[in-house]
Amino acid sequence: MKNRHKTFPFQFSIVLSLIVVAAITAAPILPQGQNLPDEVHCLAGIQTVSVDVDQVVGRVMDEKSLKVQFRKALKASGFLATQEAGTPHLVLQYIVATNQDVPGAVSLTTIISVHQRVDLHRMGKTMTLPVASIIQAALGTEEHLQELLAHEIQRATDRLARYVAWASRTKRS
Repeated sequence: MKNRHKTFPFQFSIVLSLIVVAAITAAPILPQGQNLPDEVHCLAGIQTVSVDVDQVVGRVMDEKSLKVQFRKALKASGFLATQEAGTPHLVLQYIVATNQDVPGAVSLTTIISVHQRVDLHRMGKTMTLPVASIIQAALGTEEHLQELLAHEIQRATDRLARYVAWASRTKRS
C-alpha cells in the first residue's frame, strides 16, 4: 500500500506533463485571435456582394443558371447579392476534370475569389484586386455532377461566411 501512494504523485506528474505537451504542440493549429492574416482581416464586415462567374472549365451548367445557384447559396450563407457598384465582388470559378481510366468519375474544383478596391501605395493607385480566395476540391460521379456542384458551391459560400465572421469578431492590432 505504501508504494502505491508513493507512485501516485509520479504517475500524476507524468499525466500532467503529457497534457501540457499536448496543449503546447496543439497551440499553433488553434486560431490566434490577434494574428489573422491580411487575407482574412480584409473580409471583416462583408454582407453585401456583387457576383460573377468566370473561367468555367468543363462547363456543366450555363452561366445564368450558375449565377442563380451562386446567389441562392450566398443568401443561405447570410450574404446579400446585389448589382451595386463598389461592393466586394465575388467571382465563382469551377473546374471539372475526368479521367478515361476511371469511367464516370469526376473531379470538381470550386474557387470563390473576393475582389475589393485597394490602395496600392507602391504605384500610387487604387485598384480592384483579388484579395482572398476559397478553394476546395471534391470527387463525384458524372451522374450526380449537378448535385455535387450545388453542394460544393454551398460549402464554399458557407466557408466564406465563417471567414467573414471570424474576421469581424477579431480586432486588428
